[in-house]
Amino acid sequence: MNYDTVSPTRHPVKSDRHFDIGIGFAIELQSGIKHVDTDPDSDTDLNGRQETHMTFQQTRKIDYFQTATDGRIKLDALMRILQNAALDHVHEADRDTRVIIAAGYAWILNKVILDLARYPLYGETVTVNTWHRGIRGFKSYREYEILAGKERVATAASSWLFLDLARRKVVKVPKETDDLYGVVPAMALDRDIEAWKPNKNLVPEESMEIITRRSDYDMLGHVNNAVYFDYLDTLLGNQVGDTFGVRTVAIQYNREIGRQVKRIQAGLARRENGACAYTFFDASGVYACGDIVLA
Repeated sequence: MNYDTVSPTRHPVKSDRHFDIGIGFAIELQSGIKHVDTDPDSDTDLNGRQETHMTFQQTRKIDYFQTATDGRIKLDALMRILQNAALDHVHEADRDTRVIIAAGYAWILNKVILDLARYPLYGETVTVNTWHRGIRGFKSYREYEILAGKERVATAASSWLFLDLARRKVVKVPKETDDLYGVVPAMALDRDIEAWKPNKNLVPEESMEIITRRSDYDMLGHVNNAVYFDYLDTLLGNQVGDTFGVRTVAIQYNREIGRQVKRIQAGLARRENGACAYTFFDASGVYACGDIVLA
């Protein structure tokens, strides 16, 4: 995101309450939510600390507006479901996003990897489980799984940065993050998100223009993380065709798309066995990039 990385001379948020969120946006959702004690015993997190294991659970029905012409959920809608689960986890812990922003800080999404066994369908009820996996230096890690009944239809992993809004600088993740949510060290994916490195210097074989819309922007004043998946869906539909399916999608957010940006380029480079690399960019640089494996 082109933010400088600094170590604060004091704890980033000064208050009588510990602030932490797992998401950098605000979307409200009416849903069934609860905490699940996945393990009453303690375990060691990424920093060697002992914490209680807690997983946050949410259920919802796939709505008509979330689905594409074939009845499968859209990529951006799937991402918003993950967003909402994380945000409601924050609210359940009494850490409202607006309070964090008012204090001058926000969580910024760094990376996401999503594996799809199959797409959830219109009218289907899904359960989302999400948990905090721990912190490591300047990053916080959150995992997800989506179930349809007992069927595990999707899994995801994400990494987050804690941003000082006034200085637009990344600061160390507050230590209270682990204490607030507890740490579940289990990974949803079969690989570590930090092992994946996208090609930030990708030269696309095919590209198209994307015009940003007022509705793309969230309360932080930049294009919301989920909207990039809408852009990606548009890119794939244009270059691959409407019948495409995604098995895996990974994205790294390099810098924010601010309100002053009216148009960007979306580019694609095809690889073997259904794999593709993609990038969102303009003359000023790369906003985000990643990899896809088509089904």
